[in-house]
Formats: sequence, structure tokens, C-alpha cells
Amino acid sequence: IIIANAILSTLYTITIIIMLLDLVAKIPLLKKFNEVFGFVIGIVLGFVRVHAIFMVVTLLNSFPAANGIIAMINESFIASSLYNNNILIKILF
Repeated sequence: IIIANAILSTLYTITIIIMLLDLVAKIPLLKKFNEVFGFVIGIVLGFVRVHAIFMVVTLLNSFPAANGIIAMINESFIASSLYNNNILIKILF
């Protein structure tokens, strides 16, 4: 009973916090900041995901099955630029 009460009170508290944050997010200046910040974070996460995928492709480069993927990357100017200038590989290795 104590555990169930703790879980229910935690869920209730989280629900109240979410409702308050939704109200605060409707303030015009904070709403615009939230939109811009969300856009920027989305772009950054997209680049991180693309570079992470290319890092995995680099690690799989020794397998013959990866030759087709490498060939497709080399055919695309944007993909080959991202693949050859992988920021994650430069940071980690």
C-alpha cells in the first residue's frame, strides 16, 4: 500500500508539473524561445545521428557487405562530404 501510494503521488506530482509547464510555455516570449531552441536542438541532434550512422559505416568498412553502402555514399556529394568530414570520428579518435 505504501509503494502504491508513493507511485500515485509521484504520478500526480508529475502531472501537476507538466500542467504548470504547459501554462508557462504559452507566455509569448517563452513560447518563441521554446520554438527556436527546439528547432536548434533538433538540427543538432539530426547531425549527431547522421554522423553516428556514418561512424558505424566506417567501423563496418572492413566487411564486404559495406562496399555497396560506401559506393552509394561516394555517389552523393552531401553524403560523401559528411562521411569524409565526420565530426564524431575526429572527436572520439
